[in-house]
Amino acid sequence: MRLRAMLVNAWHHVFRAAARRAWALVAVCFVLYVLLDSLPQFQEFVLIVAGVAGGAIFLPELSASLWDLDPDRIRGLVPDRKVKALHRAIVEASLGTDRTASRWGDVVWDQTIAPLLAADGDRRLVQWDLHYDITVHPGHVLTLPAEAGRSAPTTLPVTFVATRLRARRVLTVAPDGRFWVSAARTGSALQNEFAMPQCVLRELVELPDVDAATWRAVVVGACRVSVHIDGASVPLATADGEPIPDIVRWEGTIDPATLGTYITVEIAFDFPAAPSTRQFPVLFPRYYSAGTTRITFTLESTDPEVELQMQPFLASAPGRAFAGTSVERTPVVQRFVLESPPETLLWPGSGVQFEWTVPGALPDSLPGVQSTHAVVPPS
Repeated sequence: MRLRAMLVNAWHHVFRAAARRAWALVAVCFVLYVLLDSLPQFQEFVLIVAGVAGGAIFLPELSASLWDLDPDRIRGLVPDRKVKALHRAIVEASLGTDRTASRWGDVVWDQTIAPLLAADGDRRLVQWDLHYDITVHPGHVLTLPAEAGRSAPTTLPVTFVATRLRARRVLTVAPDGRFWVSAARTGSALQNEFAMPQCVLRELVELPDVDAATWRAVVVGACRVSVHIDGASVPLATADGEPIPDIVRWEGTIDPATLGTYITVEIAFDFPAAPSTRQFPVLFPRYYSAGTTRITFTLESTDPEVELQMQPFLASAPGRAFAGTSVERTPVVQRFVLESPPETLLWPGSGVQFEWTVPGALPDSLPGVQSTHAVVPPS
């Protein structure tokens, strides 16, 4: 592997733009040398010129041409380890010379440039043009399935949540091409799914006062999950085998040939939540969101006293703040729309929390629906 890299670098070096001009000059000198057979003094001059041109082919690139190098020429001329050193030297040269500037240079490199360069090496860390739509429908009732047990109530009040997620991303799948979407009954079960890189989406589906067996039956019967990849529907089925405690998975498979490349992934996940739910936090915990990010939250409620509120915490470069929030309020619908400018980068940890409460009332102490739609890489 190392020999191949050396050969590739040598090839790029002897056939770079300046070297190609030198090759042409050597060829011209050869022709002139042959034609000037009767003028040996001119032949000597031609040989000198050819020697200088030949040396330019193999000598290192002149520093004067450094600023004219394009990315392909840099990759061909400079080893990868040297490129990183060049990056850092340029960053430090752009800052002051005092001790504070040196500390700032370390921070800039270690916490901004180096992580962004690493994200290109592991493209699961970057999602492009993420569009996320959430619609909440309070005040619904579920009829429990007969197998849930005679002692359980026949109906269950719930809040329905419908989510639609679309982004260009690199998926991580099992060796056989499997991936899954999951619902978790508890916070610890949700964290378990976060640790599984093949889980492309997970939701916390809390139903208080419902036992584990009833919860599983309700989730399997009431949740609606679909996945489209590059516009094509992917068949999903609940996982076979022994049930995993407090988790339901809908599994699908994709062609392993698509691994490592960006594909358009669309996921729809509709699920019930506790009727006391008053919060919906959206968090992008471990990946960068690049391009245009759009988040839409809709609350469908006829209660005139309920007010939808939003608390964004979006980390981006100064001057790249989200455009003014679009707000719609009618007697039956309240909607917030956040959309970033084109080619904006949101850092991991960004997100927004939506709350719907009665003004002046005490906040509900129960946790909201956790929604974190990141492809979390393995630790």
